[in-house]
Amino acid sequence: MTKLTRFPIQRDPQQLAADFLLRPKPTKIAIGLDLGTHCGVAVSYFVQSVQRPLEIRQTLLGQVLLDVAPYETGPMRFVRLRQFLNVLLPDIIFLEDVKYTPPKELLVGKSIGAVIARIATPAELLGAFKATVATWAEENSVPTGNFGSTEIKKYATGKGNANKSMMIKECNARFGTSYDPDNYKDGEDNEADAAFILDMGLSQYSKGV
Repeated sequence: MTKLTRFPIQRDPQQLAADFLLRPKPTKIAIGLDLGTHCGVAVSYFVQSVQRPLEIRQTLLGQVLLDVAPYETGPMRFVRLRQFLNVLLPDIIFLEDVKYTPPKELLVGKSIGAVIARIATPAELLGAFKATVATWAEENSVPTGNFGSTEIKKYATGKGNANKSMMIKECNARFGTSYDPDNYKDGEDNEADAAFILDMGLSQYSKGV
């Protein structure tokens, strides 16, 4: 994959349209998604034909905010995700088959009921995000590829248990980004994950998988 151009973090679908669709229209669009409230997004414009292999023209990297703004209801998260997909109209989607894993400190000294109460909401959100993407893709006849977390980390770093800092360092080395591996409070780790999800998906797609 070519070096990446970063777009500003966005919530507004109209602004997303300005970020993406005012660029030269590609033949096809592929996206990689690291689903979550700060949704990491990688977008590649590419062409492919029988006569030549997949050629990536441009790749953008950033985040789409799927939070709930003041005076909005909870389901607006999923409406916003659908709006993003409707704006971009990808030809293929790759995403992490993410499952919520609570931090270790949450599990120490807590009752089962307390743990379940704390993890229920984030687990439900991730499941709903995946269902939203799957439903949109089915309605629009768009193929999707799903990769497990361990599979993505191993592809990126060679280690299936790589931490966020390792993923960011490898993203900088491979794609020319300049994220701080020791300070990723603004969700750069999500962008790094999205970059590898897209790169992994396109590498398989180009081989006819």
